[in-house]
Amino acid sequence: MEEASSTVPSLLKILLIGDMDSDKRRLLQTYMGGQEFTDNDTLGLDYKLKDVMYGTKRIELELWDTAGQERFRSVTASYYRDAHGALLVFSLAKETTFVSLNYWLGEIEDNAPVKFQVILVATGYDDDSPQVRLDIAEQFAQEKNLKLVKCNVTDPASVESTFSAIIETIMSSWEGSQSVSESIRIRVSSTPTKREHKCC
Repeated sequence: MEEASSTVPSLLKILLIGDMDSDKRRLLQTYMGGQEFTDNDTLGLDYKLKDVMYGTKRIELELWDTAGQERFRSVTASYYRDAHGALLVFSLAKETTFVSLNYWLGEIEDNAPVKFQVILVATGYDDDSPQVRLDIAEQFAQEKNLKLVKCNVTDPASVESTFSAIIETIMSSWEGSQSVSESIRIRVSSTPTKREHKCC
């Protein structure tokens, strides 16, 4: 991992990482008020800006997504540069997105700067026929020392809570505290494998 300064940031670069079928695109769309996005076919990267308040501190969020396209997995250096954290997203309704988590964790290990924070996000938990049991996902998160949150990507409150979790985790790591009780208000504008983690 790359080195980082010790100054508490006022701009947070947060990445959305995961397979195309993980629903990370819808997660970002809901957080941005439901606006439709146009994929950048040249770079394969898209980012949005949003202001929030962290206690009394104004924070600008720079939210990056790879447009959910597998061919842009190789776009790494520019994607991770100066980033503070990521939502690593998979869907309980699609086992392949869970199996791919090891790949994405490897990319994070190889490219992310120091103090980079990761939260594991499970979408599709309300699916009628989940391919991944929640307890298996929880076991994986525990093994990797990751916080796991469930998110309904169509519910603004659930999405808001998910982004608040990563913001709090990032700010806590920079402030050197173990827990953060500050509320966030919108201002404006090892490896999962089929052998080791058999799903139902």
